[in-house]
Amino acid sequence: MEQNQWQNDPIFQNMGANKMDFMMGMLNEIKGKNQNELMPFLLTVTSRANSKGIQFSDEETNFILNALSKNMSPAEKKRINMIRQMSQMIGNRSKK
Repeated sequence: MEQNQWQNDPIFQNMGANKMDFMMGMLNEIKGKNQNELMPFLLTVTSRANSKGIQFSDEETNFILNALSKNMSPAEKKRINMIRQMSQMIGNRSKK
């Protein structure tokens, strides 16, 4: 997803200002990361968001992961999908 495309996406447009700023900062930070740094980076970002009280909906999380995985290798995309599935399972447990 090109930068201009995701910024015009309704999901992004409907995020609160805190979430928008956080996401844009995250996307800027990820630019210099290599394949081996991506997963630890995503875990750190998740922790940082939690510490700031920022929680993304499932739809927002999918949007972010799609934006992040744009230039990833198939192996990295597979890992992202595993994280996505784990996140959904955890989310489903916490809703019960």
